[in-house]
Amino acid sequence: MATAKTKDPIAALEKEIQQLQTKLEKTRERELAKLERAQNSAKQKATKLREKLRQEQQKLKDLKAKAKTNATAALNRQIERAEASIESLRQQEAEAKDLAQTQRQAISDLKAAQRHAKKRQKAAADAMKAYDKAHPM
Repeated sequence: MATAKTKDPIAALEKEIQQLQTKLEKTRERELAKLERAQNSAKQKATKLREKLRQEQQKLKDLKAKAKTNATAALNRQIERAEASIESLRQQEAEAKDLAQTQRQAISDLKAAQRHAKKRQKAAADAMKAYDKAHPM
Protein backbone atom coordinates (compact mmCIF):
# COMPACT_ATOMS: atom_id res chain seq x y z
CA MET A 1 0.00 0.00 0.00
CA ALA A 2 2.85 2.36 0.77
CA THR A 3 4.39 1.71 -2.63
CA ALA A 4 1.17 2.63 -4.44
CA LYS A 5 1.13 6.10 -2.88
CA THR A 6 4.80 6.88 -3.43
CA LYS A 7 5.46 8.70 -6.66
CA ASP A 8 8.23 7.85 -9.02
CA PRO A 9 10.47 10.97 -8.95
CA ILE A 10 11.86 10.24 -12.41
CA ALA A 11 8.39 9.97 -13.91
CA ALA A 12 7.38 13.21 -12.20
CA LEU A 13 10.46 14.96 -13.56
CA GLU A 14 9.85 13.58 -17.04
CA LYS A 15 6.26 14.81 -16.90
CA GLU A 16 7.40 18.26 -15.77
CA ILE A 17 10.03 18.39 -18.54
CA GLN A 18 7.38 17.47 -21.11
CA GLN A 19 5.07 20.20 -19.78
CA LEU A 20 7.86 22.77 -19.93
CA GLN A 21 8.77 21.73 -23.47
CA THR A 22 5.15 22.09 -24.55
CA LYS A 23 4.94 25.51 -22.91
CA LEU A 24 8.19 26.57 -24.60
CA GLU A 25 6.95 25.42 -28.00
CA LYS A 26 3.69 27.35 -27.59
CA THR A 27 5.61 30.45 -26.58
CA ARG A 28 7.85 30.15 -29.63
CA GLU A 29 4.83 29.76 -31.89
CA ARG A 30 3.20 32.87 -30.38
CA GLU A 31 6.42 34.84 -30.83
CA LEU A 32 6.69 33.68 -34.43
CA ALA A 33 3.08 34.71 -35.12
CA LYS A 34 3.75 38.10 -33.51
CA LEU A 35 6.83 38.64 -35.69
CA GLU A 36 4.93 37.63 -38.82
CA ARG A 37 2.16 40.12 -38.00
CA ALA A 38 4.76 42.85 -37.49
CA GLN A 39 6.38 41.98 -40.82
CA ASN A 40 3.03 42.13 -42.63
CA SER A 41 2.30 45.47 -41.01
CA ALA A 42 5.66 46.84 -42.17
CA LYS A 43 5.02 45.57 -45.70
CA GLN A 44 1.60 47.22 -45.78
CA LYS A 45 3.06 50.48 -44.52
CA ALA A 46 5.75 50.40 -47.22
CA THR A 47 3.10 49.74 -49.88
CA LYS A 48 0.93 52.65 -48.67
CA LEU A 49 3.94 54.95 -48.60
CA ARG A 50 4.93 53.87 -52.11
CA GLU A 51 1.44 54.73 -53.39
CA LYS A 52 1.46 58.08 -51.61
CA LEU A 53 4.89 58.77 -53.11
CA ARG A 54 3.54 58.07 -56.61
CA GLN A 55 0.66 60.47 -55.99
CA GLU A 56 2.99 63.20 -54.77
CA GLN A 57 5.27 62.69 -57.76
CA GLN A 58 2.30 63.05 -60.09
CA LYS A 59 1.23 66.20 -58.24
CA LEU A 60 4.74 67.62 -58.63
CA LYS A 61 4.74 66.77 -62.32
CA ASP A 62 1.41 68.57 -62.77
CA LEU A 63 2.66 71.60 -60.85
CA LYS A 64 5.81 71.80 -62.95
CA ALA A 65 3.77 71.60 -66.15
CA LYS A 66 1.56 74.39 -64.85
CA ALA A 67 4.63 76.40 -63.87
CA LYS A 68 5.94 76.32 -67.44
CA THR A 69 2.92 78.20 -68.65
CA ASN A 70 2.31 80.46 -65.65
CA ALA A 71 5.13 80.69 -63.08
CA THR A 72 4.14 82.49 -59.89
CA ALA A 73 5.68 82.68 -56.44
CA ALA A 74 2.77 80.70 -54.96
CA LEU A 75 3.22 77.97 -57.56
CA ASN A 76 6.95 77.85 -56.86
CA ARG A 77 6.22 77.42 -53.12
CA GLN A 78 3.82 74.57 -53.94
CA ILE A 79 6.52 72.91 -56.02
CA GLU A 80 9.03 73.25 -53.17
CA ARG A 81 6.55 71.76 -50.68
CA ALA A 82 5.79 68.89 -53.06
CA GLU A 83 9.51 68.17 -53.51
CA ALA A 84 10.04 68.22 -49.73
CA SER A 85 7.06 65.90 -49.28
CA ILE A 86 8.44 63.49 -51.86
CA GLU A 87 11.81 63.39 -50.13
CA SER A 88 10.16 62.74 -46.77
CA LEU A 89 8.05 59.94 -48.24
CA ARG A 90 11.11 58.34 -49.80
CA GLN A 91 12.81 58.29 -46.41
CA GLN A 92 9.74 56.85 -44.72
CA GLU A 93 9.43 54.17 -47.40
CA ALA A 94 13.09 53.22 -46.97
CA GLU A 95 12.59 52.96 -43.20
CA ALA A 96 9.50 50.77 -43.66
CA LYS A 97 11.40 48.49 -46.04
CA ASP A 98 14.26 48.23 -43.54
CA LEU A 99 11.81 47.35 -40.79
CA ALA A 100 10.22 44.65 -42.96
CA GLN A 101 13.68 43.22 -43.70
CA THR A 102 14.53 43.23 -40.00
CA GLN A 103 11.29 41.38 -39.25
CA ARG A 104 12.04 38.80 -41.96
CA GLN A 105 15.47 38.22 -40.44
CA ALA A 106 14.01 37.88 -36.94
CA ILE A 107 11.51 35.32 -38.22
CA SER A 108 14.26 33.41 -39.95
CA ASP A 109 16.40 33.45 -36.81
CA LEU A 110 13.52 32.27 -34.64
CA LYS A 111 12.69 29.42 -37.02
CA ALA A 112 16.35 28.35 -37.05
CA ALA A 113 16.42 28.42 -33.24
CA GLN A 114 13.27 26.30 -33.15
CA ARG A 115 14.77 23.72 -35.51
CA HIS A 116 17.97 23.63 -33.46
CA ALA A 117 16.04 23.24 -30.20
CA LYS A 118 13.98 20.39 -31.63
CA LYS A 119 17.16 18.63 -32.75
CA ARG A 120 18.68 19.03 -29.27
CA GLN A 121 15.47 17.82 -27.67
CA LYS A 122 15.40 14.74 -29.90
CA ALA A 123 19.07 14.01 -29.23
CA ALA A 124 18.50 14.27 -25.48
CA ALA A 125 15.47 11.99 -25.66
CA ASP A 126 17.43 9.47 -27.75
CA ALA A 127 20.33 9.57 -25.29
CA MET A 128 17.94 9.05 -22.41
CA LYS A 129 16.35 6.05 -24.14
CA ALA A 130 19.78 4.59 -24.85
CA TYR A 131 20.80 5.08 -21.23
CA ASP A 132 17.59 3.52 -19.97
CA LYS A 133 18.11 0.60 -22.32
CA ALA A 134 21.69 0.10 -21.15
CA HIS A 135 20.86 0.55 -17.45
CA PRO A 136 17.44 -0.96 -16.76
CA MET A 137 16.05 -0.45 -13.26
